[in-house]
Amino acid sequence: MKNEKKSQDLDPKWESFAQKAIEALEQGKFKKATKFVEKALGLVGDNIGPDQVVLAQILHDIAMDYAVSDSFAQAETLYIRSLEIWEKAVGDDHIGLTSVLDNLGSLYAVYDDVSKTTPYWERALAIRKDKLGDEHPDVDDNLGRLADIYKLQGEYPKAEEIFQQLQTKLEERLGPDHPDVAAGLNKLGGFYFFDKGDFADAEVYYKQALTSWEKALGHDHPEIIGVLKSLSLLYQVTGRSQEEKEAKERIDRIRALNK
Repeated sequence: MKNEKKSQDLDPKWESFAQKAIEALEQGKFKKATKFVEKALGLVGDNIGPDQVVLAQILHDIAMDYAVSDSFAQAETLYIRSLEIWEKAVGDDHIGLTSVLDNLGSLYAVYDDVSKTTPYWERALAIRKDKLGDEHPDVDDNLGRLADIYKLQGEYPKAEEIFQQLQTKLEERLGPDHPDVAAGLNKLGGFYFFDKGDFADAEVYYKQALTSWEKALGHDHPEIIGVLKSLSLLYQVTGRSQEEKEAKERIDRIRALNK
């Protein structure tokens, strides 16, 4: 009821400014669109409610355009402003906030400092788990991106926990002999090999990936070449020349069969 009363008390001109902002955005006039949003917000004052989410969305869309054009400072400012409006309009834990949190985190990952990405993506994950449930695909996507950021920061235990969690969920959903499961095992192998330097565990996961792909696609499918290359390199690094030779010979044979 409180929001309904606030909406009734608002100057209706804010909607006109919102529409002008949308039109300016569509024309690529980002500064003009931003000014119209701020004029609308000036009329709304502290009475921001769900109806004003449109203003947050406009700023979010402008920020996305700035990000694409490498205008980091402008994008950052508008993402943060958009987030503030979302929070005032619908609260701190609304699912609508996650797009802004995702994109603000991505902005820092690409242009600034990945350590700034983590809190935004962690917050988005908490909201998604609460609103969508642990099994929702968006939760898995969020987890995967977080794991990659943890890996970049050298926080291997956190990354490892998530990678293992995602792999377990994938196998439960698809079964052990599915190409996507094989790809996940291959990624785990790469994590242990290249990031942790754990050759023993890397070999286990690479071989599991190979077996999974073989069962799903056959022994001579070209998709297998990637994991065979990884195994060949692992054998080279660990001084196992005969196994390295055999892996390379199998790669050549598969390539010949699939010409």
